[in-house]
Amino acid sequence: MMHENACRINWVDGQEEDNCATSVNLIRTAEIGPESTVLEIGCGLGQLCGEIAYLSGAQTFGMDSGHITVEKARAVYPAVTFLYGYAHAIPFSEPAFDVVILHQEVLSEALHASSLFSAVIRILKPSGKLLILADTEEQALQQVALRYFPSLIRLNKNGTQDEEQIMSDAQRIGLHLLCSHVVGAGNVIKNLSFLKKIRHFGALHLHQTGEKEYIEGLLKIEEDYFGHPSVFSHGGTTLSVFVKDVSADNTLSLTA
Repeated sequence: MMHENACRINWVDGQEEDNCATSVNLIRTAEIGPESTVLEIGCGLGQLCGEIAYLSGAQTFGMDSGHITVEKARAVYPAVTFLYGYAHAIPFSEPAFDVVILHQEVLSEALHASSLFSAVIRILKPSGKLLILADTEEQALQQVALRYFPSLIRLNKNGTQDEEQIMSDAQRIGLHLLCSHVVGAGNVIKNLSFLKKIRHFGALHLHQTGEKEYIEGLLKIEEDYFGHPSVFSHGGTTLSVFVKDVSADNTLSLTA
């Protein structure tokens, strides 16, 4: 049973947060309870899977590729089993989970989303659910940033998975879409903060754009946005819920 009023949890920075709208929505939508087993791939510091474990009592696992991140998460959320690992090498070989949670950015960075979906199907129990979370702020940032860093557009065409392609791949490989809706309230971001986020996005992909394009992009960003009293708002997080087809061929390949 979910603790309806148990949304106040201590976070890494020592502050308390009582906004658990996303976690509560996930728990209700996926029908997560004390008998459930849950895996979050790309869990970061563990806030989401920590909330799920605390609110639902489910046996919860979090996996991330950062050693330091995993150690910090273990210190804050002892009820969760945290593992170090990469999305393309999930350390489970049999159906063990009722729910697997994936983030859009993990899928977008995967070279072969179909291989990742095959691994998810392998570890999901019959009729298990895959939850894909897409941050609408992150999506909007990417859309804006692509105008200033055109090399990333070419990269996207050459293999980076976009949202439409990811959804198509999931369904073709044996995962059926049940529903998709927005959870959480979202935020309103002042113009200067949004600019900083775009600059940071460009810096993260500097190895793909090159220094010349990066600098030119920054100058164009400042020219277009600096001093404009605008704001950017986003609606929260898009939750897409897929269910495993019990008759799916786990060896199905998109190239077949």
